[in-house]
Amino acid sequence: MEDLSQLNAASLGRLVLAYLKPIDGSYFWPASYKSAPQWAAVCLVLCTHWALIFFSSGSPASLKRAEQARSAKTHTLMTSIISWRKDALSKQETESALGGGTEKEGNQCLPEAERLFGLLYDDTFECPTNTSTPLSHYAEIEDLFKMALVRDLKLTIKYTTLARAMRVGSVSGEGEEAVKLASDHDNGEKLAKSLEFVAKVVKKLKIVDLPIDVLAEAKDLLSKVYASQSLKRIELLKLIRPALPYMAAGAFFSVVNCSLRGYFHSIGHWSACIEIASTGNRPAAVQALFSLWLGHMVIEFIERLDSSYVFRAEVLFKQRVRDGVLSAMLSQDYEYFDKNNSGVLQERLNRDSEDIGQNLVRFPITMLKRISWLTVNVFFVVFSVPPELLIPAFSPLLVTIPLQYFCFEANRKSDARQSKVAEKAVASTSEVIREIKTVRQFAMGIVLAPTTITALFARY
Repeated sequence: MEDLSQLNAASLGRLVLAYLKPIDGSYFWPASYKSAPQWAAVCLVLCTHWALIFFSSGSPASLKRAEQARSAKTHTLMTSIISWRKDALSKQETESALGGGTEKEGNQCLPEAERLFGLLYDDTFECPTNTSTPLSHYAEIEDLFKMALVRDLKLTIKYTTLARAMRVGSVSGEGEEAVKLASDHDNGEKLAKSLEFVAKVVKKLKIVDLPIDVLAEAKDLLSKVYASQSLKRIELLKLIRPALPYMAAGAFFSVVNCSLRGYFHSIGHWSACIEIASTGNRPAAVQALFSLWLGHMVIEFIERLDSSYVFRAEVLFKQRVRDGVLSAMLSQDYEYFDKNNSGVLQERLNRDSEDIGQNLVRFPITMLKRISWLTVNVFFVVFSVPPELLIPAFSPLLVTIPLQYFCFEANRKSDARQSKVAEKAVASTSEVIREIKTVRQFAMGIVLAPTTITALFARY
């Protein structure tokens, strides 16, 4: 045998071929219990190679520099906020001592809670900002964030309560600014967003020492606002009533369409045509093939009816929503349009009517269609497959369904992260382009260009 230290490429190739010579196609095929260990070994090798390439190499140096730059910027902002708060508190104490101002609570000298949250948690990479690099002011900013969060939630409760009182006219002694802010909290949307933000904070930062009484008050107020808003469902029923016949027709044709698809799209009918033709019975094969063609034509015809009725119901409902909102807007006084921009109102009317049409008309019919399709397919499988093969046929679903769920969830998070990174990269690029005004700034583009490229590279 040749010395292994003196093997060249050709001799090594001959040695490998000599080793693989006894292995023929039956070693891997057909797939069976006998070839399962070989396939498992191949999958293990490929997965190991994939993991070594994508997980063991670590982050590139450019991403590490970008991460260090983000940590340095976050540290600078934390230091600035703490310094600004100390100056504001000392100024407030001086004014109170001299009698030149009214004494206020210390939590008034705080930024918005959402701004402080951005310093504590990286929403793009979904991790606290001190995960990779310890930040000296992290704990102090976290304490300030808790104070700001409770302050903002109390203000939201205050203005929502004031808005509810303004509906019945039991408001007196409130300033113009308070009344304007209360009008923005009238529908309870800001209160719901505040509670969602609190839930996000508890989940992401593991903060559990928030005032229970304030949270209970906010949840109780939100339930009251929801109950009062739900009383208007009868008005929504009046708007959707003319579209109900078209919705019923669309739902009926959707169920029929899915039932026919479950029958005629089955592979068994196509294989039956081939088997009949292989026996030499040409007339029976042509008859079976014609039956399949006719069934597909009926499916296409019913699908046109389905889409037409659903589209008519959606358009009719959205038009009635627009007409109702526009008629209510025309009865408002000039002060209403001074507070609310007409362009914003028009854009929100179009967007909200589109969302309502999708959620109340198309979404229920789509869900009914999918449930019908699934039910018909399961029915044919259960009654077509022999009982001894039914359990082995359905057993892989116990693995594939959870696996698909986690895969879809991972893909959703990955897509969301890529979108956020791309938005930040575009924002930084726009800022650089906006600041190119002199020759010196233009020359700085050579230095700033790698920053933008690194930001885009962080998507992956």
